[in-house]
Amino acid sequence: MLKEIAARDNDDYDTFWDAFGRNLKLGVIEDAANRDALGALLRFQTSKTETGKTKGLDAYVEAMPEGQSSIYYVAADTRGAAENSPFLEQLTKKGYEVLFMIDPIDEVAMQNLTQYKEKKLVDISKEDLDLGEEDEDEKKKSAEIEEEYKPLTDWILETLGADKVEKVAVSKRLTDTPCILVTSKFGWSANMERIMKAQAMGDNRAQEYMKGKKTMEINPTSPVILDLKAKQAAGDDRAKATAELLFDTALLTSGACHAVTCDRTQTPNYHAITNRSNPFVHTAQVSTSTNPRRLRLRSSTSWDRCVYFNLIPVYVRAIRLAFTVLCTGCRRRRHR
Repeated sequence: MLKEIAARDNDDYDTFWDAFGRNLKLGVIEDAANRDALGALLRFQTSKTETGKTKGLDAYVEAMPEGQSSIYYVAADTRGAAENSPFLEQLTKKGYEVLFMIDPIDEVAMQNLTQYKEKKLVDISKEDLDLGEEDEDEKKKSAEIEEEYKPLTDWILETLGADKVEKVAVSKRLTDTPCILVTSKFGWSANMERIMKAQAMGDNRAQEYMKGKKTMEINPTSPVILDLKAKQAAGDDRAKATAELLFDTALLTSGACHAVTCDRTQTPNYHAITNRSNPFVHTAQVSTSTNPRRLRLRSSTSWDRCVYFNLIPVYVRAIRLAFTVLCTGCRRRRHR
């Protein structure tokens, strides 16, 4: 019956989806036997749909261009955040459509569905992203670039340390952004880590275990990375500060700002990020001002907003607790 409603050329299924969409997603998570049937009923906003409009997986697969072998998705808290995610850059250039997972339950549902009609579901914020088959010339060129940048990637890894990043690699998914942080395939994404940290009864030990190890990917065509490469080769003392600044900025652009300490004045390179007299910051702001997806160094106002939003769950829990205590006291007085 639901398939019949979904096939109608009107808004009937959209109305049903608005009311019961989350129930269907929960069914994908819990009902393994009917996962494929429920997958056909799912609807998501995508990089090629208008705001508020959704598309099913069948329509997505039918519209896949030649050479695309997987179904790509990205998780974020809003459509705007998903649209401006640096992870989309190369996929958009290739004309590939990306599903937007903007409901907290979406990412969990996709992890349980894993594939649809023999097409693998791929989180584009994870490491080892497959963008389709490469010809021999592309493979040769990629190998040459990796070899050329190996001294720089090794130096960045040594400079940042294993406690910040597990690996530094040349990216194939970036066109404009200087660098991003991607997580391991089997750990939480930055978005899932944000959701789990907001849970009132969260297990800190489980969070440490499931937290995805971060890999820093650099864009070899970015002017910022080329500048860093020249500084590192010349032994410039400013190279280390630039690398640390890039890491801090990648935390923000990759959706991992919740991982930054709330005490912003003690965060490494905070003063470098907010100091307009810093020559690197000035260069980055000028060179990237024409493209919203390039490196954006946040002002203290944006940083404060990030901190306050992360504290909202704490304030809500405190208000609820105070309200409960007040109500309990009132009831006791009545009984007396």
